[in-house]
Amino acid sequence: MIDFIEVKNEFQLQLFTSFKSKLMAEINVAASELGIVDKEIQAYDINRALKSTKVRDNFLITYKNRVIGGSQVSIREALCETKQVVFLHNVYVEESSRNLGAGQHIIDFISKSYKKPIECECWYEMDSLNFFKSLGFRMVRITLYSDQNCMSENKK
Repeated sequence: MIDFIEVKNEFQLQLFTSFKSKLMAEINVAASELGIVDKEIQAYDINRALKSTKVRDNFLITYKNRVIGGSQVSIREALCETKQVVFLHNVYVEESSRNLGAGQHIIDFISKSYKKPIECECWYEMDSLNFFKSLGFRMVRITLYSDQNCMSENKK
């Protein structure tokens, strides 16, 4: 059975930040595979992980009483509308525990607990994009990036 524990003590906080660091490492690999050097992700360390835990709600994800991941959310204004949403900053589940339904359960848990629309970001064509689409999420904003100078030489 999948369950969630709100992070409340130092031991839980250390577990949570270790999962968040693993997620950042996976994002860095995905960026590298696309030829992107993401300095923000590369600079991510345990201190930055700890800093964000102070202003967000942090949860450990368990399966059969074993911690398998973590998730972090906060309430904020929607990126594309003028209403509050629960922003899902991250979800990380150990690779060996993926496909157990934890993602669906965290979305259900957040929806029931916060009773607000959910918004999230997906990075670098990772598997999470298709996961969120399969749950009915729709893309509302796309950030495009080019490492080339996109300005025409004729424009001043």
